[in-house]
Amino acid sequence: MENLMIKAKLTSPGSEIKNLIDNNIIVIQPKDLKVLDIGFGDPDSLIFLQHLYGFKDYVGVDKIQRSNFKICVSFDDDTLFPEDMVTNERTTPYEHYKLFYKYTLSNIPVEERTELSQPDFEKIFQFHFETPVQTYLKENTFNTYKPNLLILSDILHKIDDKDEAQEVYFDLLKRLDINGLVWVQVYNLNTPVNTSIYPYSFQEIETLKDSLDIIFEEERPDKTLFIGRKVS
Repeated sequence: MENLMIKAKLTSPGSEIKNLIDNNIIVIQPKDLKVLDIGFGDPDSLIFLQHLYGFKDYVGVDKIQRSNFKICVSFDDDTLFPEDMVTNERTTPYEHYKLFYKYTLSNIPVEERTELSQPDFEKIFQFHFETPVQTYLKENTFNTYKPNLLILSDILHKIDDKDEAQEVYFDLLKRLDINGLVWVQVYNLNTPVNTSIYPYSFQEIETLKDSLDIIFEEERPDKTLFIGRKVS
């Protein structure tokens, strides 16, 4: 399994979630994970986790257009780039998944492969393209979907109004299942000046953390990451 992690170059948030599962810090059974991924971008690590643990529910929300969707595949410098990896705006999410599975998980013995069919993939992975998180919340006010893993990766600091960002954050927490997990990464004040980024101060980050029982946190050069359980 470790060689597959290296081959996949599993990165945040997948790596931290996997470590917490492996160290029995997450009490949710991995196969029972219900994920709400805000700002999913490239969901390679979550697709890898789905392969590892077989969870059945993933909802992704992002402003990106469907035509810009990609699941990145890493190749060694001396590897000839395969012709079938050349994609375009008409390549579907499932076709991207097939390529990711083919080249990232190619070391798995055939009898152990659990590649999803297109109907199963589209049932598990529900992507909301061109959808700001505020729109998703308004359009799903009475949504019965209650995730037990909420991922907010590099999204809150893109909302220019901090009060609105907090409203989004706490609205999402309300929708989280009891004892659900929250994975948050935001730019902090060490971030270089950027007109499209609204970094968080130490106090603002503490306000976000106050509603959680923190189980993991890490200060990165210009970002702060924390993972916690929802406080009921």
